[in-house]
Amino acid sequence: RSTAATAAAAATAEATFKSRAVSALSSRLSGELERAREATNAEAERLLALQAEIARRRAIVEEGLESLRRERRERESRVGRTAAATTALRAWLEENESKLVGLSDDGAHGDGEDGTSTATAACDAAFPTEDAWSDQILRAVARDNALEDAMDCLDENLERQKIDLDDYLRLTRTLAKEQFFARAEAMAVRKKQAERGVTSGVKFD
Repeated sequence: RSTAATAAAAATAEATFKSRAVSALSSRLSGELERAREATNAEAERLLALQAEIARRRAIVEEGLESLRRERRERESRVGRTAAATTALRAWLEENESKLVGLSDDGAHGDGEDGTSTATAACDAAFPTEDAWSDQILRAVARDNALEDAMDCLDENLERQKIDLDDYLRLTRTLAKEQFFARAEAMAVRKKQAERGVTSGVKFD
């Protein structure tokens, strides 16, 4: 009986040891697994954040590339328009070169038969108006501007006391009257052009 009791006690002790060992190992394994899970989750979150950052930077790069492509297309279009304008200008110069001979140094200050300078006549020939009405309104506006400049000169001379008040008033009335007729002529022609469907042209401030 003593031997049997001893064997039973030994068996119980061994079973208790095994149970405690298994419990300790299970607890240790659970801790290791929990730490591994936390590390895995942290790594996954880091990778997801890295993926999001890469996607954001990729979007920025693609946006920059698209902006560069648009700028390149705009520059190419601008170069094309400039080349076309240059070609048109060269063609115009070749066509009107003979009309601009009067702008040379030898004849730039000469006078024509009607008192018009050679340079002015050459410019008029180089930039012809489309019709008689356009020519009329152009001359009326030019006369209006010239009269305005003349009255400005009178104002300056009066301020500097280089002209008498009576002469100033007399000349100003004369110039203002001529300017009125010039503007009336331009407005009348402008009305005729509007009736013909011409919507652009010279306007008074």
